[in-house]
Amino acid sequence: MKRSKKLKVFVVIDESVYQMESDVFVKVSSNYKSAKKYFDDTVKERKKNDHLFVDLEDEDLVVEESENSFCAYRDGCYCTDHINISIEEQEVID
Repeated sequence: MKRSKKLKVFVVIDESVYQMESDVFVKVSSNYKSAKKYFDDTVKERKKNDHLFVDLEDEDLVVEESENSFCAYRDGCYCTDHINISIEEQEVID
């Protein structure tokens, strides 16, 4: 049996909740570099314009970051007010 090469994609998931309303945006890329640029641009834009960074004092804001994930939320209010952005590597199912 011939083994086929496993195809990978990189999925950027941008999920947020504000005042109990949720949004999810997904972008799929065939390479990590493109996904990482989109991720970095999205995080930069959120830090500049999102209400969590504009409206809250630093002591009310919790931020957790790694190379491929970003999470920000109002302290004590994660369920009602947060941002999660991440890159996931996924295998394409044929």
